[in-house]
Amino acid sequence: MIQFLRYNKVTIVFSVIIIILCGFPGDKMPSLDFMGLLSFDKLAHMFCFGTLAVFAAGGLVKYLHFSFLRKHALSWAIAYSVFLGGATEVAQALLTINRTGDWIDFMADCIGIMIGAVVFLTIYTRQPLKI
Repeated sequence: MIQFLRYNKVTIVFSVIIIILCGFPGDKMPSLDFMGLLSFDKLAHMFCFGTLAVFAAGGLVKYLHFSFLRKHALSWAIAYSVFLGGATEVAQALLTINRTGDWIDFMADCIGIMIGAVVFLTIYTRQPLKI
């Protein structure tokens, strides 16, 4: 357990930061829109959850005790990140003041997670992905 915590401490700390940020009142967030499509909030969701996916996959790849976690690190990281994204949206809908749960925010989380997965694969395999 100590080795797991050592390799995943960045993921745990970043998860706590995301939870705290998602709990801030909505009226404190900057409102920057790009042609009505991308707001600061959506870009922040994509960046935070993409970064979380990279951190989670990187920590699980280094964890040596369970080869199953190491072999499927990216899948577990994606599952964890999607779960946390959904949980924060539900918590925003039920527990926060001036915040609402939003499917579009959750979709931004998922897009960020997929971008993070591509970044992780590019870094981890040390070669560009051929799409």
